[in-house]
Amino acid sequence: MNSQARPQLGSRLSEKGKRRPESLRVQISYELIRLLSEQLYTSPAKAIEELVVNAWDADARLCSVYVHSALREPGAHDPEGLIAVFDDGHGMDEAGLRDLWHVGRSRKRDADRPVKPRRAQIGKFGIGKLATYAVAQRITYISRVNETLLGVSVDFASFKATSEGGEVIPVDVDVVVFEPEQLTVDPDFTVAARATGQDPDALTSGKIERWTLVVLEELRDEALKLTEAKLRWVFSTAMPLESDFALLLNGEVVPSVDEGVEWLVDFDVTELPDARLEALRDTSGEDWRRSDGKLTGPSFPHGVSGRVRVAKESLYRPTTKRSDLGRSHGFFVRVLGRLVNEDDALFGLKPLSYAVFNRLAAALEADDLDEFLTAPREGVERGDEQALFHQLLNSLFLHARDEYEAMRRTLEQAARRKNEGQRNYVGANLVEHPVADVLASSENDDGDEDDWFYLSLKAEPDQITELITSLYGPEEPRRSYVYRYDSLGEPEPIVRFDPAESQFVINIDHPIVTEFMDEEQRGRELVEVVATAEALLEIYLHEARVPQTSARALLQRRDSLLRSLTKDRVFSPKSLARNLRDGKTPDKDLEIALVTAMRLLGFSAEHVSDSGNPDGIASYHDGRTMTTITLETKSTRDAKPPSLAALDFAGLAEHRVKAQGCLLLAVSYPGETKEKGAVEARATELRISCWKVENLARVVEAAERRHIHARDILDIVLNKYTPVDVSDAVEELLTRKPWSQVEFRRAALDKIIEVYQTVPDADLTLNALAYQVGIHLGGVEEREVRDAVEALVAGSAGGLHLSDNKDVIYVRADPDELRRRLNAMTLADGPPRGKGTLRRDEPTSAKS
Repeated sequence: MNSQARPQLGSRLSEKGKRRPESLRVQISYELIRLLSEQLYTSPAKAIEELVVNAWDADARLCSVYVHSALREPGAHDPEGLIAVFDDGHGMDEAGLRDLWHVGRSRKRDADRPVKPRRAQIGKFGIGKLATYAVAQRITYISRVNETLLGVSVDFASFKATSEGGEVIPVDVDVVVFEPEQLTVDPDFTVAARATGQDPDALTSGKIERWTLVVLEELRDEALKLTEAKLRWVFSTAMPLESDFALLLNGEVVPSVDEGVEWLVDFDVTELPDARLEALRDTSGEDWRRSDGKLTGPSFPHGVSGRVRVAKESLYRPTTKRSDLGRSHGFFVRVLGRLVNEDDALFGLKPLSYAVFNRLAAALEADDLDEFLTAPREGVERGDEQALFHQLLNSLFLHARDEYEAMRRTLEQAARRKNEGQRNYVGANLVEHPVADVLASSENDDGDEDDWFYLSLKAEPDQITELITSLYGPEEPRRSYVYRYDSLGEPEPIVRFDPAESQFVINIDHPIVTEFMDEEQRGRELVEVVATAEALLEIYLHEARVPQTSARALLQRRDSLLRSLTKDRVFSPKSLARNLRDGKTPDKDLEIALVTAMRLLGFSAEHVSDSGNPDGIASYHDGRTMTTITLETKSTRDAKPPSLAALDFAGLAEHRVKAQGCLLLAVSYPGETKEKGAVEARATELRISCWKVENLARVVEAAERRHIHARDILDIVLNKYTPVDVSDAVEELLTRKPWSQVEFRRAALDKIIEVYQTVPDADLTLNALAYQVGIHLGGVEEREVRDAVEALVAGSAGGLHLSDNKDVIYVRADPDELRRRLNAMTLADGPPRGKGTLRRDEPTSAKS
């Protein structure tokens, strides 16, 4: 901190000049001072604003404010513990100083006041100076008018002992008159004057004929925490910054909040369309008319004027600490030039859509509301006039929204004319802005973050504020998103959306993902589209002001519907394998899962499950012979191995009288030595193939990739019976080749493209390709490579070609296009044919 001594201007004021014979008698109870300041002016910024209001009402052309804050390091000329406000208004003579301390009335609006004001007066109740109690213990006024320099200083502590038994005892305050030289040489006055950028000699010599300097000392803790950013916002939005009123804060001009904003919509209130104005008349019963640039009515004879604008970007302007700043958006309602709804952007209206509201700046003048101002200067009484005003505000907002949407459509049409790599198909108005709107409107909510269904945001408040700022940033270049895949658990939602990390985490355990991720590349794309839409649906629900708990309940119900619809028609091997594992306990579920699994493996299968019949029947015809097996399941409620008696081998043997084999499916089988031996003996004797659920689930998952078919399953069912033998046979089936057909084809395609890109005009023979693939995979034969290449040629839709003698491979399409055409056979990623700017391509997992 600065080492210079703090000014003691107020406490030694009477020593600096000559006391007037008659002191100024102030008769106020300390309780009244405390209540008025603490109840009505809870914000230190609002208390200081009262002093600026006085400068406005004094017809000042310049008002300069100096505020010391513990949050900033003072410079060489920045005094500590001091707030000062200078204005070049009409000043105060002795009568004016006395009138200043008449609480409850003010002469500002009196017709017979000595100086006729040029402006509509804001001050009304004469209690503004008491607001400073919320900021400081002492307030001092020094003013020049008619070549006379006068001053008074009030210590609010003086009123503490003046109330005894309910009686208010007056406090006598000295009125001090100064000679110019007394102030010029006084170091305390000099420090205070220079803090506001004034030359002490100019003030005392008469170069500035009329002025007032207000100094606050012995600052309270809340005042020391006040930031310039907060004050700057209050001054820039709450005061009528007209061309003849310059306002400075700590030596810098306070600019209008409008500077630098690109407005998409801008209209005067009188430009409200005829249709909306007529509808407003009908709904409100108020005969609103256009008159002299205002909308007037019987309840608003002085009229409502102003402009309504909607910005291209959001007007939400947080800093690293949101409480430092006030709002820049919403309705700004001024009465006699004074903002009356600093903390209520909606002006008491029901919540409106934040999609447009955070871009709205509606500055309105409604002087007729002055009669309905309550004691708190920032509020308006509820009544008929306020209800009428609300209806007007709503009409203005609806028109602004229509105009904004029309402009957005125009901008989107212009964007369509951009080059492909620059086109933004998914605009910020669909992603970033709604997310920012919702986070901004939820920052001060008490809702638990667990109430979010898809949104995942693990960040500190300051980080969230910075995120909101970035989301409201320029649309070009746009933010891009990564799609990652992770195992979150089957009960969890399909996606977790983390806007801070710009990523969507897809839950590979969700039924929709399991069902469609095994499909060709378009299946994965569809999963990502659905997941993105679901995550943004939650944002849109909150943006529409649906309560968070209600939104979560709706999304949970929707998720249940999506899961049910997926289970209604199952195709994916992974989904079928999951159904097997999930059906381990309920009888019917396991029966149905077994039948559907057999269909995947190439059997014609039917669910029977009648008394005295098997659970199902599966048939396979190889072109010459029909082979039929019965399907049986044994489940237990606790998922433990069924007992020997529950397995009922004799009954199973009866079911397969007309079948060649029987597949028995259970979670596991008895493991005790005696019972285990009995199971193995009975299974072998009666030729019952004992499969475990996990055995079959693994085969189903690998069936399409490794070309496992019904003949492979029959080989095991008809020849392997004990649980151990079946498990060994399944393991051999799954490890017969270390790579799947998909992996084999992908390796072949990779080598074809590699050779083409290295030597485009080279003849690539099958022998050379077999050698290259063999190095990569090991243990391959030319016949296998030939089969794979012929399959790739057939699936490439002309992208690959074989010579007449079937020995040379030719590439006839761009490599990226080849990957796109063969994605279903290789799961090799090829870039999309058309590409926007939403996604940031990165390698993904869970490809097969």
